[in-house]
Amino acid sequence: MPVLILRFIIRQMPTQFPAQLKSVLEQVKELLSTKDSGEARRVLASVPDGEDYPQYHTAMARIALLEENKPLALAHIEKASTLAPENLNLLLRIGRIRHANHDAAGVQEVADKMLQLGAQSAKELVQLISFFLLINQPNHALTVLKNAIALRPNDAAMRQIAGRYFFRHGELVEAEQSLKDSLRLAPSNHAAAILLGQLYLSKGEAAPAVSALKLADNADCPSRLSNRMRLGLAQAYVDQSELQKAKEKLAEVNNTGSVRFNYIWGQIQLLENSYDLALQSLIVAKRKFDTLRTKDGESVPPLPQLPDDPKLAAQQLQSDLAGALKNLQFNDDESGDSTSEENDEF
Repeated sequence: MPVLILRFIIRQMPTQFPAQLKSVLEQVKELLSTKDSGEARRVLASVPDGEDYPQYHTAMARIALLEENKPLALAHIEKASTLAPENLNLLLRIGRIRHANHDAAGVQEVADKMLQLGAQSAKELVQLISFFLLINQPNHALTVLKNAIALRPNDAAMRQIAGRYFFRHGELVEAEQSLKDSLRLAPSNHAAAILLGQLYLSKGEAAPAVSALKLADNADCPSRLSNRMRLGLAQAYVDQSELQKAKEKLAEVNNTGSVRFNYIWGQIQLLENSYDLALQSLIVAKRKFDTLRTKDGESVPPLPQLPDDPKLAAQQLQSDLAGALKNLQFNDDESGDSTSEENDEF
């Protein structure tokens, strides 16, 4: 039996532990919510042979963290991982802690284990890709991605994640094919359709962008994706000089303060020769964009020096934003959508 499939079977097996421990863990959770770490430890210690179970150690780690004892918390997580070596979440926690502690050798140790385990779900795939990118090992991120798809070639969610990964890394041919594969497997995959539309927009191909985005323009589109779809369609319609259709889509967007919303309105107003209104919209878009890109503790940069003529000033801002927004994903620009997709991490 192939190694990857054997690991998948093992990881689907339920972790057995005494009924008493399950009850105690619920008590501990309640006690920790009230920050009573001492009583939580006492209750947890009452479980016979509790130290033989990973759940005991993860609970002890939470107690240690509450008491701000990070070394002890890490020791318990490492012990839990020893008892449950197939538990990817534990390895990820250890890897992130070691990375934060600049423990390169320790990071590599868990990275090697995670590479062998691979991803068995879309969520795990995103977590692994994100971790390997965090530790600057993009080749391993790509390996994990390819192995996951080899194990589950008909998983539309994994194909979608591959599309987003390739899109964000500028590999547009691979991204387009992955997203098309995702939609072939799940034609109602709204996220894949929206990503494909955004990919076409990034290439300046408005017509196929409209076709892709319309696949997601229906009552079943999740609310967390709806603004991205509407803004994408509005931009595509502007690119096709269909300004009325663009306005109709913008009227459906429920966040009128976002970068994209004001940028697209600025484009429309420029095309309609409403230069004062265009300038106002583009100033809002520029300030919002600069605020999003400013790190904590830094000051938002002032607007650039603009010509006195509102038409020339609006054209300058529109040009500046057009270049900047190429590197800003639709779900990164405070479009008003939630970014709680399980594949949003990397």
